[in-house]
Amino acid sequence: MNLSIFDVIGPIMIGPSSSHTAGAVKLARTASLIAAKPFTHVDFALHGSFAKTGVGHGTKLALLAGVLGITKDDERIKKSRDIAAAQGISYTFSEVELDDVHENTAMITFTHTDSTKSTIIGCSIGGGRILITNIDGMAVELAAEQPTLVIQQRDEQGVISQVSQVLADNNINIAIGGGSMYHSLQDLIDLANSRQVSLARIVLENEMALSDKTEEEVYELLDRHYEVMVASAQRALTQPQEMVGGLIKGQAARQYKYQNPLCGEYLNRLMAMALSGSEVNASMGLVCAAPTGGASGILPAVLLATGEKLGSSRRQLLDALLVASGVGAVITKNATVSGAEGGCQAECGAAAAMGAAAVVFLSGGSPEACAHAVAIALMNCMGLICDPVAGMVQLPCAYRNASQAVNAIISADLALAGQSSVIPADEVIEAMYRVGRARRRRRSLNS
Repeated sequence: MNLSIFDVIGPIMIGPSSSHTAGAVKLARTASLIAAKPFTHVDFALHGSFAKTGVGHGTKLALLAGVLGITKDDERIKKSRDIAAAQGISYTFSEVELDDVHENTAMITFTHTDSTKSTIIGCSIGGGRILITNIDGMAVELAAEQPTLVIQQRDEQGVISQVSQVLADNNINIAIGGGSMYHSLQDLIDLANSRQVSLARIVLENEMALSDKTEEEVYELLDRHYEVMVASAQRALTQPQEMVGGLIKGQAARQYKYQNPLCGEYLNRLMAMALSGSEVNASMGLVCAAPTGGASGILPAVLLATGEKLGSSRRQLLDALLVASGVGAVITKNATVSGAEGGCQAECGAAAAMGAAAVVFLSGGSPEACAHAVAIALMNCMGLICDPVAGMVQLPCAYRNASQAVNAIISADLALAGQSSVIPADEVIEAMYRVGRARRRRRSLNS
């Protein structure tokens, strides 16, 4: 899996969930593109976590928005029912039990204007990423990360060559991109040390190679993502956000106004900004998943509060964001950042680990210290389950954003003081994944 850093600190999305909202939009939009014909009706059959917690995550609105061509950062997601009615599109939602599929799976069936039907099955695998697994009964693996041709053809000699000729005639090349420079945190450390460059430089060069972007283009995108982070971390500090259920409305402002905090002004501001990000996310506002929507308050708060404390420049903060994204890419590749698959340890825990590495980097710590901070942060939340109250990304999600932001800071301080995680960070990441999978197996046996 070759992950762009913008698959980790992103997508920029409408909340509240990168898997159940942003991923659902992308899944349905991709399915409609594959179906490729006008339709009058859509049936959504939802499996697992999509079925059980989708209501509180806006999953139905997101899926409907996706088939209508709406993108994951478009505020019209909230109005998808009205848009469907205006376009004369009818729809139904149902629950289905599918065998050996991801928790966040949907089977989408389109009824076309010519009375034919198309059925696409796919899943949202965390962080806004998806996988199409079946098209009209044919098993596939389609991530929709790159321009993709889906062709239904006759099994006859010469058909593939004809398709290739059409591509050549239109000056379209089929190429396989290069592989990632690193697959583990130890790879990252070894590369940085052998070349005597920073972790940020290795992550930057890897992104340039994978995406064919220039250094300037990567930093421009980083800056855009950082701006969204800043806005979400500050928006609810003085303006409580409206949301379904209202369980966390006003939390950020309440914490921000708190006088003489026992933990000090730095950590109190950190918590307030993490709560702000959670409020904006829960209100279906614009956030940057980092690495998920449910954990989107953590990294922005860590970067802003620490940047203010250290007097960090904008470029230094963007470099710290590179380091965080490199850590997140390793966790995503070798474990998971999906709460449905790995629990809250995989969402808020991964965000805390990313934040801890970023803080060590901002503080001038070594690559090895960054890795120790990652391991300590993950140890501190190992086994943390995903248990949203009423199926909404509000409680305990907001408090976990606040507490895991603090976890990032104390883990960084421990590492900067010279404390060793003892267990290598890559092994801790593997252990976190095993714990998440064991939790899923037990739940399956008890259901």
